[in-house]
Amino acid sequence: MIRVLVVRGSPFKGGNSDRLADEFLKGAEGVISLEGDFRACDMNVGFCRSCRICEREGECVLEDEGRKFYKSCSEVDVLVVATPLHFGGLPSRLVALVERAQVEWARNRRDENLLLSRKHRADGALRRGYIIVAGGEKREAVGRPAIIILRNWFATLGFTPTAILYAAGYNSHNEVAKDTQVLHKAFLLGKSLCG
Repeated sequence: MIRVLVVRGSPFKGGNSDRLADEFLKGAEGVISLEGDFRACDMNVGFCRSCRICEREGECVLEDEGRKFYKSCSEVDVLVVATPLHFGGLPSRLVALVERAQVEWARNRRDENLLLSRKHRADGALRRGYIIVAGGEKREAVGRPAIIILRNWFATLGFTPTAILYAAGYNSHNEVAKDTQVLHKAFLLGKSLCG
């Protein structure tokens, strides 16, 4: 079984990015073990203080759900992030979670072999990352900065960015439900884990 962790960036439950994440998971049924399904806005995760103590100690000074989340990340084969765009960027609670990866970046710098070992599963296959972005603006350039941040985050955590689904043109929370084409794309993205 492929161990999967999902991060949902939307503070609105059941909206466009959630629906796309759900379709991804449906497509992957039977071959995955869902190890965690995190909603960033429901997590008790403090903002990175940029104190740099993690660079000296290898641990974050903040003791919250961020630690649990990053431990979970180290134990899975696939990381899926499904998020809306807010003014072309990521929702603030997801930004907080991403920025807390500073400690992971510091660990990578302390141990050159750590990042190399993080990139592969126990069987030698690459650990993969999938990005699902939902937004109102159809021009992909609007979402590019958010996607770059997520790709950098994946790289820090040892996940190879494998696919990006940019679903756009949705200006209300449930509009994607009517778009069977993009729902099918999310389903197929999940199904791609099968082989």
